[in-house]
Amino acid sequence: MVQRLETIASSRATHDVAIPPAALRSVAELEQLCMRRQAFIVQLERELASLRQPSELERRVEVLEEIVRLGQKVDVDESASRDELQEKIKGLRGRGRY
Repeated sequence: MVQRLETIASSRATHDVAIPPAALRSVAELEQLCMRRQAFIVQLERELASLRQPSELERRVEVLEEIVRLGQKVDVDESASRDELQEKIKGLRGRGRY
């Protein structure tokens, strides 16, 4: 995303010199630019709304860390420990519960 913004900023800087002022553009061209700008704003608002949606990523990372810790200290030959570890993994995959 940062690189994309940098690309937009750098391309804008190189094109600023070649862009004629609004006074030299036709009304139709200015209206088209306004429509493009509005469409771009709508797109950015959608992306922003999407980024604001809650994510389970943090909880999934916590569960994964817990699985790793559990895997490091359990005896894989012990049935109860192995079952607990497998349940956590299934939960992480969405087939069970965390």
